[in-house]
Amino acid sequence: MRVRSRSRRARRHDQGFTLVEILVGVVIALIAILVIYQVFSAAEGIKRNTTGTSDAQQAGLFSSFALSLEIANAGNGISTASRDLDTCADTGNIATTLRPISVIITDSGSIDTPDSLVVNYAVSSRLVVSAVTAPDGNGIVTITHAPPAGVTFPSSSLMFNMGPANRVQRVRYDVASDTLRSLDLLNAGATPVPLASNIVNLKFQYGIDTDNNGYLDTWVPATGAWAPAQMMVAPNDKLNQIKAIRMAIVVRTEQFDRDMGDWKPPQPLFTDCGSAACPAPLDITIVKSTSPVGNFRYRTYENVVPLRNNVWNFIKG
Repeated sequence: MRVRSRSRRARRHDQGFTLVEILVGVVIALIAILVIYQVFSAAEGIKRNTTGTSDAQQAGLFSSFALSLEIANAGNGISTASRDLDTCADTGNIATTLRPISVIITDSGSIDTPDSLVVNYAVSSRLVVSAVTAPDGNGIVTITHAPPAGVTFPSSSLMFNMGPANRVQRVRYDVASDTLRSLDLLNAGATPVPLASNIVNLKFQYGIDTDNNGYLDTWVPATGAWAPAQMMVAPNDKLNQIKAIRMAIVVRTEQFDRDMGDWKPPQPLFTDCGSAACPAPLDITIVKSTSPVGNFRYRTYENVVPLRNNVWNFIKG
């Protein structure tokens, strides 16, 4: 009887887990895996959103800085000679005109479509064309300009020194395929140069001094009296009314955000400047053409750039 009892106890010690115990262990392991996956997914989503937002901020800040720098330079070497350049004929093309147009905006006609901007500036003003003279007591000489074959300049002609040929800038900035680009209009063989990606919208407005008292009164789009065709023939006094350029840049994150869903909120493109003469804020509904729609984060950047060369150097006719 004792031997038989010891044998039963030994067999009991040799037994493994029951089916219920195994199932409980599997359930616990699955719950642990699920929790770990959820934590990893949340952490990865936060990392993705942080990285995407950072990239969008860098693209927006760079675009704002680059455009602000170019607009601030607009009119350099041109505005000081604006009264003389005002007599130049309209060629109908901003790339070939000699009129004193520092900045010209082309409105897209739709709030959902980017505008374009052309800036024009040089590095010097002008020189009087006359006969060659020897240096005077101060070492100053009068320079002659040999005209091209078949062209005769009258004695009253003026030569405008725009600086070295490679320093004259007439550049168009626009957005194509969500990319901010620049194009050298003075180089016939130039191709657009990409500057920043994920730029989904770009809008501009003129800051106008309506009563010619030297202060900006209102913001207007490049339509109607301020459309490109009107700007090309505008007299110097009208061009002098433009005191600043306001721009708004809408940037999209690079990475798809699967947790956002179809998110297309209205975005204020321009904030009210606090004056009764200012237009109401413009609204934009962001619609991404690729599929799926939405599921991206957006940032809006706004900046106002005074046309300092025009303000300081414009000469009224």
